[in-house]
Parts: sequence; C-alpha cells; structure tokens
Amino acid sequence: MSLVSKKNLTEKRKALPIRPGVYLFKNSQDKIIYIGKALSLKNRVASYFNSSVKDQKTARLVSQIKDLDFIQLNSEFEALVLEAKLVREHLPKFNIQLRDDKHPLYIGLTREEYPRIFALRRPELTKGLKIWFGPFLSGADVRKVLKFTRRIFPYRSCVKLPAKPCLYYHLKLCPGMCAFSVPDYKIATRRLQLLFGGRTGELVKQLTREMKALAVKQKFEEAAVVKYQLQALSSLSQGWHSIPVEKISKAKALEEIRQLLIKHQGVDLGLVNNISSFTI
Repeated sequence: MSLVSKKNLTEKRKALPIRPGVYLFKNSQDKIIYIGKALSLKNRVASYFNSSVKDQKTARLVSQIKDLDFIQLNSEFEALVLEAKLVREHLPKFNIQLRDDKHPLYIGLTREEYPRIFALRRPELTKGLKIWFGPFLSGADVRKVLKFTRRIFPYRSCVKLPAKPCLYYHLKLCPGMCAFSVPDYKIATRRLQLLFGGRTGELVKQLTREMKALAVKQKFEEAAVVKYQLQALSSLSQGWHSIPVEKISKAKALEEIRQLLIKHQGVDLGLVNNISSFTI
C-alpha cells in the first residue's frame, strides 16, 4: 500500500465524524501502532495534532502516524469494548507503552453456581474463571462501567458468600444469593456477558421482547423493571445531553456513567432506537 501524504492525512482527520468510535493510527509500513476510543472521533484525533505540549511518549507516537482508520459506533461504551478487543488482536506497540497500568484490567466471571463478577489484572493466572473480557487500558473506565452495570443487572462480587445479606444486597446491587435462591441470576449474567462483549444491540432486542411479553401477561411491575433496564442501557448510546432531565432524577445510576460519557467532549449523539417510547 502506498504511503498517505501529509495532506491526505490532514484531510482524513478533518473528515472524521463528531461521533463515538475507535480510531487506529498506522505507521509508514501500514502497521497499526495505536488504537484508541473517543466520544467524538474528530475532536479526540485532532487533540493529538494540536500545538499544545505533549509528553515524550505521545510526541513519539504522533511523529510516527502516517495514516489512520476509524470505526464509528453508537456510544463510547461500545467503543471501550471494541478498543479492548482490537488491542488484544493487534497488540499495538504504543498501547503497551502508554497504558496507565503495568497490567491492564479485565472483567471476569467465575465458574460458580452464582458467578462472581469483578475486575482483575492477570486472568491467565486467576483460578476458577469461566470467561473474561478485555484488556481495558483504563482502569478508571472499567470500574465506572462495573459500577454502572451493577445498577442495571445486580450481581455478586464477594469472594466468599457471607452468612447473611450484606450492604450490597440492601442497596439492591446484589440479588442476595447468600440467603435466597436466585433462579434468574444465570439470565442476568448472560446479559452482562452480552453487555461486556459489546453486543448491546442484541441485549436491547432481548429486553424489548421480554418487556412486551410481560405487559401482555399484565405483569406490570416486572415489565417496569425491564423498562428501566432498557432506559438505562439507552443512555449509553444516546449520550448524556440527550437524556430527559426527569429521567435523570429517577435513574441515579446515570450519574455514575456521566464522567465516562463526557470525558472527551459532550455532544448530542441521538443514535439509539426510541426505547423510551414504550409504555407500560
């Protein structure tokens, strides 16, 4: 492949959308040297080429960028998940050099009857894991995502089940399997796997079908729970500024993801099915 001229690279940067996604920087040999995520592809990529002072490693990265590709997505959350997948596949040298931890974070699920869900650093050395997702290069993002998703699908995080329900149960962040049988927990963990795996579209379809079925059966309280889950998931695709104020006040979980959604630039994305239009 022929090298991209400086002019063409500049044109590519200017043509980037103000949308979430993943960007891939390439060197003169057309090899991917860095993969990143952004809420606004245009603004995030432009920040590498502005005249502000950069640290030595970032300056060295910029000096080697000769081409770029991008993948547009619906949300920064989806971009975070795809970034982890692509970094694992391509192992770009600057992702390794610029990451914020010696060992990046993963999200793991254990093989237990009631799987534990938690952040970890060395999945290959962790006993009892069923599946893991990552690596995620920002530990802070992973912790915020886990905190947010726990409010949608409560899960177990304790190493050993306590003798009685703990604070997480009373805060409705854990189903309380230490004291009660939780037959639906396997369903919840499968849905979390879809979410952590970036398959949010499939998850939304599942929940929408379930909500409608519950409404037909006149199980309105259960349908309302599913509707909340859909609305909370939709916030990941909509972006912060497109969420109605009255829904923000009712869904405290949205506060936990606010900084993740606007950490680069706040924009109105408007890229989601009209989930909130369903009525119970």
